[in-house]
Amino acid sequence: MSSPLENVLYKNQIVFYSIKASTISLSRKSLLGQNKNNATDAQAVAEFAMDADSNGRLKRYKRIWFPDKVLRLLTRTRSRLIKQQTADLNNLWKLLRHISADLYLAANQIQFNLFQDGKILKKEYMRKLLLHEPDPCNWKQFSDTEMLKVMGLKQSETNTHMVRELKEVARTADHIPEAFQILLKASIERLELLKDQIKHVETLINQAIEDNKAFEVLTANKGIGLVIASTMVAEIIDIRRFHNDDALAAYAGLCSKEYSTGKKQKFIRRISFNPRLKDAMMEAINHFIMYNPDHRISGYYANLSRQKEPYAKKKAARALLRMLYRQLFKAAEQEIIPEKKKEDKMAKCSKQKKGNTLSSSKRCTNHRKKGGKSQVSVKNNLNST
Repeated sequence: MSSPLENVLYKNQIVFYSIKASTISLSRKSLLGQNKNNATDAQAVAEFAMDADSNGRLKRYKRIWFPDKVLRLLTRTRSRLIKQQTADLNNLWKLLRHISADLYLAANQIQFNLFQDGKILKKEYMRKLLLHEPDPCNWKQFSDTEMLKVMGLKQSETNTHMVRELKEVARTADHIPEAFQILLKASIERLELLKDQIKHVETLINQAIEDNKAFEVLTANKGIGLVIASTMVAEIIDIRRFHNDDALAAYAGLCSKEYSTGKKQKFIRRISFNPRLKDAMMEAINHFIMYNPDHRISGYYANLSRQKEPYAKKKAARALLRMLYRQLFKAAEQEIIPEKKKEDKMAKCSKQKKGNTLSSSKRCTNHRKKGGKSQVSVKNNLNST
């Protein structure tokens, strides 16, 4: 089915069946031959649908759940911007290495000494310094106080030590040509622009996800924040799509696919899955273990790591997915129960109304019958007299 037509059906919340054109094409070639026209296409669709219905496979093509297009677009846009930001940051390191090898090596050394997380160029104050003065040879002209002011930092022992380390770099660094200074400034400005765009998109995500029950359930777990939870909500769409947690794990690419033959049992890597949901789950397990060290899932991951089990993080993510599935399904059932009670109440009321109308009609017919019998008896008595 074409995407514009699906969008119209989604917008009007009309349930429909959607089958990929490639699937119909394979079915048509195997059943009706290579020739393609409107008649063979229609026949191939009809035969494929009837065959799938008879084998109980037609349900998988039914589109009941409608995704939040706005939330999905926002989360995917943020993911794209983050990747672009990482690429630009890597390009900035490469540019720094080409411009000045001394500055590049010194930055790595400072990064190792002060920032074991390896994010010196991600720090806003470092980018401010390079924007204000991209040539490190001129850094030695600044006093410690002036340099801290340019970088937007408060005076402290750690900050002063870092400034002195940078000034040591400036004493031995070579002069950077003006063309390279312009390129360096342009790279940093692009990083700043991306940072602002990411913040704006996150604000829009926060507005779009407001009053979402599934989001509230996910963020109730420590370590699962706005970005991870909103991505999971956007990609899962509705937890009732999956009849158990195994189906959700297959959709997220967190379980293997069986490929056994004869007596040999074999499991291979799953190729078709949702990569965005898998990335969100892998990020979720990292944060969950960090913020919940005493949880059983964290203990499970620690045991797997001690045993040097392959894919330990993936197996822990599978365990986390199982727990989240139960939480989401329970919340979805609680939403359904009031609706069912309301429907049952309405059905009961309609039955009672029907029962009352039927009983009243029966009474009327019985009264008529009794009235008819009494009239006959009166006539008989008159005739006898």
